[in-house]
Amino acid sequence: MARAPSGLPGPPAIWRGNGDNAHQPAFSIRPDRPSFNGHPDLVVGGVYENDSVRAGVEGVEIKTTRKHGGAVDTHGARDQWMCVFVYDVDQETQPAKNRRPMVFREVYLGHVTTDDFRENSRGRLGTRTATLDRKGILKIRSNWIYRINDT
Repeated sequence: MARAPSGLPGPPAIWRGNGDNAHQPAFSIRPDRPSFNGHPDLVVGGVYENDSVRAGVEGVEIKTTRKHGGAVDTHGARDQWMCVFVYDVDQETQPAKNRRPMVFREVYLGHVTTDDFRENSRGRLGTRTATLDRKGILKIRSNWIYRINDT
């Protein structure tokens, strides 16, 4: 999966109240570089040295899925801001050049905690994962940013 662009919405902006800078947000969201596969994917600028961290809490974890509703596996339960992009892609039309373009159908953003996850058991060779449980899914769905209502 490709990494998400850095221009995505993040946690609620904190505004400076010091005169001339009152119109500027107090922080910016930046890609976690150069820690590819670091956590979170987008970090709050200036919090971590070189805006890079292997495992941090200040930022937004980005997930993508084709599952309606935004249920997605993670590599472990964490207290975090999570942004989930739900997309649709045509993998059937032939020839491939006639396929419909990819479409984002839903975008969710919310703060979740470790209590909002369930652990997924895996075999000996499987990767440990966690998924938002029913309460966690309801929490993130209540903070939808974008939804296409197909009727």
